[in-house]
Amino acid sequence: MNLLFLLLAAQALVSPPYPTVEWNQNATLLTEVQGYIYRYYLDGAVNGPALASVTCSGTVSPWTCRAPLPVTLPGTHTLSLTAELTTGERGGMSETATFELIAPSGPGQPYPVIIIK
Repeated sequence: MNLLFLLLAAQALVSPPYPTVEWNQNATLLTEVQGYIYRYYLDGAVNGPALASVTCSGTVSPWTCRAPLPVTLPGTHTLSLTAELTTGERGGMSETATFELIAPSGPGQPYPVIIIK
């Protein structure tokens, strides 16, 4: 599984839009990969939550899959993915990818402050 990060309008706080992760998934049929549960392991986590809103497309295997990655803290992160069947049978862990999420800059400092009587 190859990972590609598309940092599209990433927010550093708990509000979307989140960065998008893209990967290739091997399987005979597109319907197979669309039925997998994809879990992400952020920064070496042992337990991986399922990715939501995964879309897979293409005309032949490997299929291209994408999903928003709910990363909310700015900084450098690592990510691995797994694909599993709904029965719980899991494939191998992907390569670990490293990416940086940059916080958007805040508003400028107000100046000058003047008090008018």
